[in-house]
Amino acid sequence: MANRYWVGGTGTWNTSSTSVWSATSGGPSGASVPTAADDVFFDQVGTYTVTRGFTGNCRNITVSAGIVTFTGVGALNIAGSMSLLSTTVWSGTGLITFTGSPTVTTNGATISASITYNAAGGTMALGSELILANTRTFTLTEGTLNLNTYTLSTGLFSSSNANTRAIAFGTGNITVNGASGTLWTTATTTGLSTSGTQVVNVSNSTGGATTITSGSLSETNSISFNFTTGTYALTHTAGTKRSLNFTGFSGTVSNTAQTIYGDMVLSNGATFTGGANIWTLGGTTVSTRDVDLANKTALGFPLAFNASGSTFRFLRNTTLATYTWSNGNLNLNGFQVTAATLVRSGTSTVTAGGGRFKITGSNTTVVNLSGGVSATDDVPVELTYAGGIGTRTILAFGDGGFSLAFSGAATDTVSFPSNFSVRNFDTTGFSGTLSFGGDPTVYGSLFFNSTTTVSGAANKALNLSGSATQHTLDATTTFPTFGRISFSPLSNYLLNKNITVGNAPGNYFAIIGNAALDLNGKTVTAPQGFAQDFGGNSPTITMSGGAIVLTGDNVSLSFAPVWDTTGNPTFIGSGTISCTSAGAKYIGPVGRTLPTINQGGTGTLSLEDDGTGTGYALADLTSTATSATIIQLQQFATTVFTNFSLSGTATAQVTLRSNGSQATVSKASGTVSASYLTIQDIAATGGATWNAYTSNGNVDGGGNTGINFSPTTTNSGNFFSLLA
Repeated sequence: MANRYWVGGTGTWNTSSTSVWSATSGGPSGASVPTAADDVFFDQVGTYTVTRGFTGNCRNITVSAGIVTFTGVGALNIAGSMSLLSTTVWSGTGLITFTGSPTVTTNGATISASITYNAAGGTMALGSELILANTRTFTLTEGTLNLNTYTLSTGLFSSSNANTRAIAFGTGNITVNGASGTLWTTATTTGLSTSGTQVVNVSNSTGGATTITSGSLSETNSISFNFTTGTYALTHTAGTKRSLNFTGFSGTVSNTAQTIYGDMVLSNGATFTGGANIWTLGGTTVSTRDVDLANKTALGFPLAFNASGSTFRFLRNTTLATYTWSNGNLNLNGFQVTAATLVRSGTSTVTAGGGRFKITGSNTTVVNLSGGVSATDDVPVELTYAGGIGTRTILAFGDGGFSLAFSGAATDTVSFPSNFSVRNFDTTGFSGTLSFGGDPTVYGSLFFNSTTTVSGAANKALNLSGSATQHTLDATTTFPTFGRISFSPLSNYLLNKNITVGNAPGNYFAIIGNAALDLNGKTVTAPQGFAQDFGGNSPTITMSGGAIVLTGDNVSLSFAPVWDTTGNPTFIGSGTISCTSAGAKYIGPVGRTLPTINQGGTGTLSLEDDGTGTGYALADLTSTATSATIIQLQQFATTVFTNFSLSGTATAQVTLRSNGSQATVSKASGTVSASYLTIQDIAATGGATWNAYTSNGNVDGGGNTGINFSPTTTNSGNFFSLLA
């Protein structure tokens, strides 16, 4: 091992010329030509040219002074490192082969030769950017190429054999900028591994046809390819990529099967050839992956989303023409994703972020979100078909976090599954038929268009399970009649339309747990109603001048109460519970605080307790019965009134009585003036004056106390009489 210094100025590096070499810096010439064990130095000032006409050898080569031009076609084998100045000109085209574990520091000087690295177990490290001419090839035959933080620029890159080799990108990258041909090939991936940023930039600014052959690298070893410029025919041989980015590319891309483990960003100017080969967005390790199909509204080849544990984030409004969604989460990221169908059968999540799905399909299964697909926020799904033929089927609709709306004025049938959960549901613009296969559950607002027909609603239970945020129930004209309507715990609803429960045995209206309902001046009509305490919480009903109309009776309800008071809801504001059946019915089974109770039918209405003598606290008691009727209070119990407006009419006498021994009514103050009441076994108490003058059509049925049936006349002044 020796040092060899170039002292020959402009000269030739060949096998025999010793006149250009010295054993010392600036020393006398005559040293032997460098061997593979010798270090070579170019340290003299001045401008000169070194011509290589044969295969040369050295260990390390260093240019530290002067402006040196290397030319010629001779190959150079370097067993060690290379260090050049930025002013160095390497115009020689002879192949440079590195072995050992070199550091290559060219400081921006362009190398007009191809470079091969071939060292089993060795590492070639870049100490600066390495630039090869765009007609040259960098070949990795064996060993590790370590880019550190730098860029390797070369016309072509090749590493296709079964040797053990690695590309350590660090934070650097490789740029291939050849004018045509196979600019990148790792076709044979056996023995090849990668690490770091794993980015290759393809920068072909010519029109030459280009091929990129990535091979089938594993997800861990896959490489990202960015196509930054050019208008040319790009052949993407089948294989795997980490990410694909075509921003700036305006050429044509072939249709070959691709597996992409990261981002996929297309460009507006590029043309993607149609075909049957699938681009699969696969993998498991990249947590968030960007998908940008540019302005492509109908890619001519299928896409497959199949990445368990990954989230696909859309970067703009997107049309998915032919696709499958097997695994992975979707983040609409505020954008609209349009597809003929929305189908996913496994476990996934969807985040809208203000975006939505627009589904254009008809006469097919348009939505199938089975297998545990869930929404992290409100994800709107809009059905846009505007025709009138066939049936659109929704096989599953996720976990209730998806909203459903209609924008097309379709007149077809939309079929729903037996278990159907939806967040918000809006049929505006839909003029067809909704066919519910089971009981729908709604977690948000519900709106029915006047031209929408709901098939079989009277046999279905509508379950309202919205959050504490207030939601609305509304319709253009009439809200559909369901078989049962229940408000689940935590829900909070405002009525904008009257709602009705079908008048059939077993049908009811229920409010459960800490649910809240504001009647908003509207009416709920049902055969039976009840509140249910759940988890120690009781519901709240804000009357707002509205009414609960109960149509059931003892026979139709199998002697269950028409309003079951067990759950003890809190009533806020003024409103009425009206019991309208011509048959006997009762409220119970235990006294509670209730709004105005109205006897709206001729059958006896009883306010019963559970035998403990617990009475009711009523806002008022009224009757709108059109013929004689009876209201019956619980014996031994006291019913407390805020107001007492109960009266009958001349054709509809009302009997107020106890169901046994005397019952008590109480009002704190004021004067009660009743008419057309028959009162029996009632004790009137409290600070109020209870007047039921017989002159007003009232009848004392006996057993009463505290009630004035005849007015008391007092003479307190002058009088006169007229004598005949």
